[in-house]
Amino acid sequence: MTTTPPNDSQPDIEIVPSGDRAVTVYLGNSIDPQTSQRVLSLVKNLDNQRSESILDIVPAYASVLILYNPLKISMSDLSRMIEKAASHQGTVKESTGKILEIPVLYGGEYGPDMNFIEECTQFSEKEIISIHSKTLYRAYMIGFTPGFPYLGTLDSKLHIPRRKTPRNAIPEGSVAIAEGQTGIYPVESPGGWHVIGKTPLNLFNSTLNPPTLVSIGDSVKFVPIDNENDFKKIRENIENHR
Repeated sequence: MTTTPPNDSQPDIEIVPSGDRAVTVYLGNSIDPQTSQRVLSLVKNLDNQRSESILDIVPAYASVLILYNPLKISMSDLSRMIEKAASHQGTVKESTGKILEIPVLYGGEYGPDMNFIEECTQFSEKEIISIHSKTLYRAYMIGFTPGFPYLGTLDSKLHIPRRKTPRNAIPEGSVAIAEGQTGIYPVESPGGWHVIGKTPLNLFNSTLNPPTLVSIGDSVKFVPIDNENDFKKIRENIENHR
């Protein structure tokens, strides 16, 4: 384990072995824009130094997993590379990720947990939609399934625990909330978040570069769709332009 001590310009980092060919770099312990920016900055600086010794870089909320080839670089040399990259984080400008508007049809068959959320929060469906859609969310992490964006921070008025029993299958495009976050299921998959609506957009397409609609550091604004006909029109337009 390697720890870089804090100083006036560089917060501390912790480098922890994760098996025999990976390390995890911890940059904080909270979900916030400042820590997220440190993650993005470290990834960018490491990408600039990338060689055949680094196999993959996987960012998360407050950490970065680095897979490396131990035949090409030693743990000590890798740690020095990481520390150097971290020391230059101040030179990387604040993330200017995309601002994406995601249309959503809330409630009804597309939002099967809306009634439950109404009971828990004592807000009407209209109020829940207003609260959820007024926030500009930051994409803190992509994971769980390809293209699933973990978005925050959800208004505290809508903070509720995850479902006690996860569903076996949540439809593609479902917009859901859990605790302090909201997210979108890019593909049909199991899940324990509360589904409040659905977007007609495709969040993951393996034939595109990048394959995900939302990337870490992007901002997402949900835009309510008035009715199912409008939802279908947006979907048809997407299908016709593939």
